Amino acid sequence: MNLDQLEVSHDADSLCVVIEISKHSNIKYELDKESGALMVDRPQNTNPYWQKR
Repeated sequence: MNLDQLEVSHDADSLCVVIEISKHSNIKYELDKESGALMVDRPQNTNPYWQKR
């Protein structure tokens, strides 16, 4: 992702943000479709990186 290519919104009702999630994070995030919020769903007991090997 190139941050220089993000569009700037001039709409007062919207806010553009970038959320960085660590590559090997054991925390699972979910998008709540009703509210549009990104929330922590649950921590995973194992790191998904090790499961893919």
